[in-house]
Amino acid sequence: MQNWIRAAILPAAAAVTFAGAQAADLARPVYKSSAAPVFHIWSGLYIGGHVGGAFSDSTWATDATNNGDFITENHSKDSWIAGGQLGLRYQFPANWVVGIEGMWSGVDLSTNAASPTLAANGLPNRFRGTDISSLYSVTGQVGYAWDRLLVYAKGGWAGADVELSTLNANNGVASSVSGEARGWTVGGGAEYAFAPNWSFAIEYGYYDLDMDDKGTIQSNGSPAIYRNFETEIHTVTGRVNFSFDWDKAPVVAKY
Repeated sequence: MQNWIRAAILPAAAAVTFAGAQAADLARPVYKSSAAPVFHIWSGLYIGGHVGGAFSDSTWATDATNNGDFITENHSKDSWIAGGQLGLRYQFPANWVVGIEGMWSGVDLSTNAASPTLAANGLPNRFRGTDISSLYSVTGQVGYAWDRLLVYAKGGWAGADVELSTLNANNGVASSVSGEARGWTVGGGAEYAFAPNWSFAIEYGYYDLDMDDKGTIQSNGSPAIYRNFETEIHTVTGRVNFSFDWDKAPVVAKY
Protein backbone atom coordinates (compact mmCIF):
# COMPACT_ATOMS: atom_id res chain seq x y z
CA MET A 1 0.00 0.00 0.00
CA GLN A 2 2.74 2.46 0.98
CA ASN A 3 4.63 1.68 -2.22
CA TRP A 4 1.51 2.43 -4.25
CA ILE A 5 0.99 5.81 -2.51
CA ARG A 6 4.68 6.71 -2.99
CA ALA A 7 4.46 5.84 -6.68
CA ALA A 8 1.46 8.16 -7.10
CA ILE A 9 2.83 11.12 -5.13
CA LEU A 10 6.39 11.37 -6.52
CA PRO A 11 5.43 12.03 -10.18
CA ALA A 12 2.87 14.63 -9.04
CA ALA A 13 5.47 16.44 -6.92
CA ALA A 14 7.93 16.45 -9.81
CA ALA A 15 5.28 17.94 -12.09
CA VAL A 16 4.50 20.71 -9.59
CA THR A 17 8.19 21.52 -9.19
CA PHE A 18 8.71 21.73 -12.98
CA ALA A 19 5.65 23.94 -13.42
CA GLY A 20 6.88 26.28 -10.69
CA ALA A 21 10.28 26.59 -12.32
CA GLN A 22 8.66 27.36 -15.66
CA ALA A 23 6.46 30.02 -14.08
CA ALA A 24 9.48 31.64 -12.42
CA ASP A 25 11.30 31.75 -15.76
CA LEU A 26 8.28 33.36 -17.43
CA ALA A 27 8.00 35.98 -14.69
CA ARG A 28 11.68 36.93 -14.82
CA PRO A 29 12.25 40.01 -17.14
CA VAL A 30 14.38 39.50 -20.24
CA TYR A 31 17.05 42.15 -20.79
CA LYS A 32 18.21 42.87 -24.35
CA SER A 33 21.33 44.88 -25.10
CA SER A 34 20.48 48.11 -26.94
CA ALA A 35 22.21 48.81 -30.23
CA ALA A 36 25.21 51.12 -29.92
CA PRO A 37 24.57 54.53 -31.53
CA VAL A 38 26.16 55.09 -34.95
CA PHE A 39 27.73 58.52 -35.49
CA HIS A 40 28.03 60.50 -38.72
CA ILE A 41 31.47 60.28 -40.34
CA TRP A 42 32.93 63.34 -42.09
CA SER A 43 35.70 61.61 -44.06
CA GLY A 44 35.52 61.76 -47.85
CA LEU A 45 35.18 63.91 -50.93
CA TYR A 46 32.51 66.60 -51.14
CA ILE A 47 31.27 69.17 -53.64
CA GLY A 48 28.88 72.04 -53.09
CA GLY A 49 27.76 75.61 -53.67
CA HIS A 50 27.47 78.78 -51.64
CA VAL A 51 25.69 82.14 -51.68
CA GLY A 52 25.81 85.16 -49.39
CA GLY A 53 27.23 88.64 -48.99
CA ALA A 54 30.66 90.30 -49.34
CA PHE A 55 32.19 93.64 -48.31
CA SER A 56 35.44 95.13 -49.63
CA ASP A 57 37.67 98.02 -48.60
CA SER A 58 40.29 98.82 -51.26
CA THR A 59 43.06 101.44 -51.60
CA TRP A 60 45.40 102.24 -54.50
CA ALA A 61 47.22 105.16 -56.09
CA THR A 62 47.77 106.43 -59.63
CA ASP A 63 49.19 109.44 -61.44
CA ALA A 64 46.76 109.05 -64.36
CA THR A 65 44.84 112.25 -65.37
CA ASN A 66 46.63 114.06 -62.54
CA ASN A 67 49.71 115.67 -64.09
CA GLY A 68 52.08 113.03 -62.69
CA ASP A 69 51.16 113.33 -59.00
CA PHE A 70 50.12 110.13 -57.20
CA ILE A 71 46.82 110.35 -55.34
CA THR A 72 45.60 107.50 -53.13
CA GLU A 73 41.95 106.51 -53.41
CA ASN A 74 39.76 104.44 -51.09
CA HIS A 75 36.80 102.44 -52.40
CA SER A 76 34.35 100.43 -50.28
CA LYS A 77 31.56 98.26 -51.61
CA ASP A 78 29.20 95.50 -50.53
CA SER A 79 27.90 92.83 -52.89
CA TRP A 80 26.38 89.41 -53.34
CA ILE A 81 28.72 86.42 -53.56
CA ALA A 82 28.01 83.01 -55.13
CA GLY A 83 30.11 80.08 -56.25
CA GLY A 84 31.23 76.54 -55.57
CA GLN A 85 33.67 74.48 -53.55
CA LEU A 86 35.36 71.09 -53.78
CA GLY A 87 37.08 69.48 -50.84
CA LEU A 88 38.41 66.38 -49.12
CA ARG A 89 38.23 65.60 -45.39
CA TYR A 90 39.51 62.95 -43.02
CA GLN A 91 38.05 62.29 -39.57
CA PHE A 92 40.25 60.81 -36.86
CA PRO A 93 38.79 58.38 -34.27
CA ALA A 94 39.02 61.15 -31.62
CA ASN A 95 36.54 63.25 -33.69
CA TRP A 96 39.12 65.73 -35.01
CA VAL A 97 38.65 66.48 -38.72
CA VAL A 98 41.25 67.81 -41.17
CA GLY A 99 40.79 68.69 -44.81
CA ILE A 100 41.69 70.72 -47.88
CA GLU A 101 39.32 72.76 -50.04
CA GLY A 102 39.36 74.74 -53.28
CA MET A 103 36.75 77.48 -53.68
CA TRP A 104 35.73 79.94 -56.43
CA SER A 105 33.24 82.79 -56.01
CA GLY A 106 31.80 85.41 -58.32
CA VAL A 107 31.28 88.87 -56.79
CA ASP A 108 30.30 92.38 -57.93
CA LEU A 109 32.60 94.54 -55.81
CA SER A 110 32.63 97.39 -58.32
CA THR A 111 32.81 101.15 -57.65
CA ASN A 112 33.32 104.15 -59.96
CA ALA A 113 33.27 107.63 -58.46
CA ALA A 114 34.83 111.06 -58.91
CA SER A 115 37.90 111.54 -56.74
CA PRO A 116 37.08 113.85 -53.80
CA THR A 117 40.80 114.49 -53.23
CA LEU A 118 41.35 115.72 -56.80
CA ALA A 119 38.15 117.76 -56.70
CA ALA A 120 39.38 119.45 -53.52
CA ASN A 121 42.63 120.30 -55.38
CA GLY A 122 40.76 122.03 -58.18
CA LEU A 123 40.63 119.01 -60.53
CA PRO A 124 36.98 117.95 -60.72
CA ASN A 125 35.43 115.09 -62.68
CA ARG A 126 38.43 112.77 -62.36
CA PHE A 127 36.84 109.35 -61.92
CA ARG A 128 38.46 106.30 -60.33
CA GLY A 129 37.09 102.78 -60.67
CA THR A 130 37.74 99.54 -58.77
CA ASP A 131 36.21 96.27 -60.00
CA ILE A 132 36.75 92.96 -58.15
CA SER A 133 34.86 90.30 -60.11
CA SER A 134 35.92 87.00 -58.50
CA LEU A 135 37.54 85.43 -55.46
CA TYR A 136 39.27 82.05 -55.20
CA SER A 137 41.23 80.18 -52.57
CA VAL A 138 42.96 76.95 -51.59
CA THR A 139 42.70 76.37 -47.85
CA GLY A 140 43.41 73.81 -45.17
CA GLN A 141 40.79 72.97 -42.55
CA VAL A 142 40.87 71.81 -38.93
CA GLY A 143 37.67 71.01 -37.08
CA TYR A 144 35.97 69.01 -34.36
CA ALA A 145 32.83 66.92 -34.83
CA TRP A 146 29.98 66.21 -32.45
CA ASP A 147 28.17 63.53 -34.45
CA ARG A 148 26.35 65.50 -37.20
CA LEU A 149 27.73 68.91 -36.17
CA LEU A 150 31.18 70.01 -37.36
CA VAL A 151 32.83 73.25 -36.23
CA TYR A 152 35.96 74.20 -38.19
CA ALA A 153 38.59 76.84 -38.92
CA LYS A 154 40.29 77.33 -42.28
CA GLY A 155 43.14 79.29 -43.81
CA GLY A 156 45.42 79.42 -46.82
CA TRP A 157 46.18 81.11 -50.15
CA ALA A 158 43.70 83.40 -51.90
CA GLY A 159 43.42 85.48 -55.06
CA ALA A 160 41.05 87.83 -56.89
CA ASP A 161 40.54 89.20 -60.40
CA VAL A 162 40.86 93.00 -60.29
CA GLU A 163 40.49 95.87 -62.78
CA LEU A 164 41.41 99.49 -61.98
CA SER A 165 40.45 102.42 -64.19
CA THR A 166 40.59 106.21 -64.52
CA LEU A 167 38.60 108.74 -66.56
CA ASN A 168 38.94 112.47 -66.99
CA ALA A 169 35.35 113.37 -67.81
CA ASN A 170 36.42 116.85 -68.93
CA ASN A 171 38.40 115.64 -71.97
CA GLY A 172 37.64 111.88 -72.22
CA VAL A 173 41.16 110.68 -71.40
CA ALA A 174 40.93 107.19 -69.89
CA SER A 175 43.09 104.25 -68.86
CA SER A 176 42.82 100.91 -67.11
CA VAL A 177 44.87 97.96 -65.88
CA SER A 178 43.86 94.48 -64.76
CA GLY A 179 45.52 91.63 -62.95
CA GLU A 180 45.44 89.16 -60.10
CA ALA A 181 45.60 90.29 -56.50
CA ARG A 182 47.11 87.63 -54.23
CA GLY A 183 47.35 87.08 -50.52
CA TRP A 184 45.87 85.00 -47.72
CA THR A 185 42.54 84.14 -46.20
CA VAL A 186 41.27 82.84 -42.86
CA GLY A 187 37.81 81.94 -41.67
CA GLY A 188 35.62 79.36 -40.05
CA GLY A 189 32.15 77.93 -39.84
CA ALA A 190 29.69 75.43 -38.47
CA GLU A 191 28.30 72.61 -40.62
CA TYR A 192 25.39 70.26 -39.91
CA ALA A 193 24.72 66.98 -41.74
CA PHE A 194 20.93 66.96 -42.17
CA ALA A 195 20.97 63.78 -44.30
CA PRO A 196 23.47 60.92 -44.86
CA ASN A 197 25.13 62.68 -47.81
CA TRP A 198 23.98 66.29 -47.41
CA SER A 199 25.12 69.09 -45.10
CA PHE A 200 24.50 72.80 -44.62
CA ALA A 201 27.03 75.32 -43.27
CA ILE A 202 27.34 78.96 -42.31
CA GLU A 203 30.84 80.31 -42.97
CA TYR A 204 32.75 83.56 -42.46
CA GLY A 205 35.83 84.45 -44.53
CA TYR A 206 38.43 87.23 -44.38
CA TYR A 207 40.73 88.03 -47.33
CA ASP A 208 43.85 90.24 -47.35
CA LEU A 209 45.12 90.76 -50.92
CA ASP A 210 47.48 93.03 -52.86
CA MET A 211 48.53 93.43 -56.50
CA ASP A 212 51.83 94.27 -58.19
CA ASP A 213 52.29 97.79 -59.53
CA LYS A 214 51.29 98.16 -63.20
CA GLY A 215 51.98 100.65 -65.96
CA THR A 216 49.81 101.50 -68.96
CA ILE A 217 49.28 104.06 -71.72
CA GLN A 218 46.31 106.41 -71.46
CA SER A 219 43.99 107.07 -74.39
CA ASN A 220 45.87 110.28 -75.21
CA GLY A 221 49.20 108.43 -75.45
CA SER A 222 50.64 109.53 -72.11
CA PRO A 223 51.93 106.97 -69.57
CA ALA A 224 50.24 106.16 -66.28
CA ILE A 225 51.20 104.02 -63.31
CA TYR A 226 48.91 102.19 -60.87
CA ARG A 227 50.51 101.14 -57.62
CA ASN A 228 49.98 100.01 -54.00
CA PHE A 229 46.68 98.20 -54.58
CA GLU A 230 45.45 96.53 -51.38
CA THR A 231 42.05 95.19 -50.43
CA GLU A 232 40.41 93.58 -47.41
CA ILE A 233 37.28 91.52 -48.07
CA HIS A 234 34.80 90.02 -45.61
CA THR A 235 32.32 87.33 -46.65
CA VAL A 236 29.42 85.52 -44.97
CA THR A 237 27.92 82.60 -46.90
CA GLY A 238 25.47 79.77 -46.59
CA ARG A 239 26.82 76.54 -48.07
CA VAL A 240 25.30 73.22 -49.13
CA ASN A 241 27.61 70.23 -49.65
CA PHE A 242 27.08 66.76 -51.10
CA SER A 243 29.53 64.16 -49.78
CA PHE A 244 30.42 60.98 -51.63
CA ASP A 245 30.37 57.57 -49.89
CA TRP A 246 34.11 57.07 -49.96
CA ASP A 247 35.90 55.40 -47.04
CA LYS A 248 32.85 55.87 -44.81
CA ALA A 249 32.63 52.96 -42.37
CA PRO A 250 30.11 53.69 -39.60
CA VAL A 251 31.54 55.06 -36.38
CA VAL A 252 30.10 53.20 -33.38
CA ALA A 253 30.17 54.84 -29.96
CA LYS A 254 32.20 52.91 -27.37
CA TYR A 255 31.50 52.92 -23.64
